[in-house]
Amino acid sequence: MDILPPLPSVQNSSYHMFSTILSKEDGAGGMSYVYMLVEGVDENKVFRVRVYMLQRGVWCMHTSSTTKIPLLLLPRKVLLVDNKIYIADKFSDDIIVLELPASSFSKISVPQGVQCHHYTTILSRADDASGVYLTHVHVKELQLCIWLHKGHNWLLVNTICLRQMWANLRMLDHTLGDEDVDFHFLSHVGDNAEFVFLEMSNCTLHLDVTSRTLRKVHGTPIKNGHFIAVHPFMMIWPPIFPLLKDATARNGM
Repeated sequence: MDILPPLPSVQNSSYHMFSTILSKEDGAGGMSYVYMLVEGVDENKVFRVRVYMLQRGVWCMHTSSTTKIPLLLLPRKVLLVDNKIYIADKFSDDIIVLELPASSFSKISVPQGVQCHHYTTILSRADDASGVYLTHVHVKELQLCIWLHKGHNWLLVNTICLRQMWANLRMLDHTLGDEDVDFHFLSHVGDNAEFVFLEMSNCTLHLDVTSRTLRKVHGTPIKNGHFIAVHPFMMIWPPIFPLLKDATARNGM
């Protein structure tokens, strides 16, 4: 398990807009970590983006660049691929790309008909570092669409009707209610957009895009008026758990 040192901070906390830790696999089979910190510069919506890389247990400055980027950035909207950081901009419906070696920004327009939203749009990695997937749910139609951006073009690679998937699931799982489908949000999208976690009708569902199968993995995600979100993560298998402090005493009983 990697233990990260204290994170860099801004001198004036009132200018701190957003920060997140990003990770990727390195060539040696381990993990490399990047910390992105966004702070306001002035009242003209100018922001400074500082990117640090973890090297030998120390956060080292890698990039510092100033630009106009969206005010509201959220961790699920930021993706690190190779030497590029992709940021979905909900204000202009663009994807902002920060190229780390050159410390330069560029923009990618989203596919036609897509509006970037915190609850309906997620970026994910592709096998080829030159590409990136965009998964979006059209809420009114309850249609999930997956695009692959490669080069300068978007390719629509999958379209799935969530309403029909929900109807098929209800036939197999009689614990699901007969209410109309109530979509809440996309929770997580896997690499290559091979699977999707989403919240629908008070349930957390796993959609296997390859086999087009939908399964319920969590009961009712609402408790006391608040969502109980599911956050999947990768881990070794089989898992190795630390020994409890009182394990010796228990074994002696």
